Amino acid sequence: MYRYLLGHQTSQAQCNLLDNKLIIALENAITQPEKLLAHNGQEDLASQVRSQLESVLELQLKDSIK
Repeated sequence: MYRYLLGHQTSQAQCNLLDNKLIIALENAITQPEKLLAHNGQEDLASQVRSQLESVLELQLKDSIK
């Protein structure tokens, strides 16, 4: 999904089911634009971008799982 929607390849993904919750842990999930913002003093903006991306991806992932 990261590669398809963001053009970004994570290095590893782990999924675990705990009760009725799916927990997904991604390694190397920070995109190049986020890194660029963070390395240039825009950590807050990079964090906002990350938060928005996670919201959109969560919706997409939930739809895929259903």
